[in-house]
Amino acid sequence: LGKMTLVLDADLGMANIHLLAGIQPKHNLKDILSPGTKVSDLIMTGPEGIGIVPGGAGILALADSTASERARMVSALEDMEDAADIIVVDTGAGMTAGVRDFLLASDEIIFVLTPDITSLADAYGLLKALHHEKYDRRLYSVVNMVRTLRESVDVASRFSDCADQFLGREVTNIGYLLRDSTV
Repeated sequence: LGKMTLVLDADLGMANIHLLAGIQPKHNLKDILSPGTKVSDLIMTGPEGIGIVPGGAGILALADSTASERARMVSALEDMEDAADIIVVDTGAGMTAGVRDFLLASDEIIFVLTPDITSLADAYGLLKALHHEKYDRRLYSVVNMVRTLRESVDVASRFSDCADQFLGREVTNIGYLLRDSTV
């Protein structure tokens, strides 16, 4: 769309977007905790000109970051807003404080679901936690690794129906990806 897009790898301690993008980062998200480091110092150019802010793989300081350190990382997102039209924050799985901190700071959330029942249960558990923390912005889903469109609709509907029935929340499905053994 011609928009400047940044991807922030916020899988604290287990980041891997740099591997998928085929780049070797000089800096990572941990560096934002060092005085004098600006977000612009961390942005690397990825495929198709997408800006990538690498997380940090195997870095315990990120995995075990304190609430104040995570708050500094989240506030760095505000600085990124000046540099990008769209910021995609890729969190780790689960509902740790680090995941929730980034999600609560987001304008909208996309849940990536799979047909596996544990995926639906985990996504619903996270949605329930966010609901209790009063997250009130838009929610979406994408269904990954489906064999058919019908399977995608079924998975998206089950998640959306649970969110509506038990939490009074609307989750809009925005697409699906077919299972592909080459991916």
